[in-house]
Amino acid sequence: MSLATSLRWLVLGFVVIFVGYFGVWQLYFAIVNFVGDLWATIFAGISAFGLVIILIVGTIMIRTKEILDEIE
Repeated sequence: MSLATSLRWLVLGFVVIFVGYFGVWQLYFAIVNFVGDLWATIFAGISAFGLVIILIVGTIMIRTKEILDEIE
């Protein structure tokens, strides 16, 4: 694995941690007092699903770049 690929994985990891903390965790605590536990959990679950999509797409992009780099 090259340095560029390692940096891509590192950036993806930071993005997932950032979105996971601010997008899911903080969203839950920001809205729990307004909409209640059930709806806050549902909205946090939707945000977590978006986080999984970000992770899957990022992984596909990194793996595709690795394969294309090996072909050249």
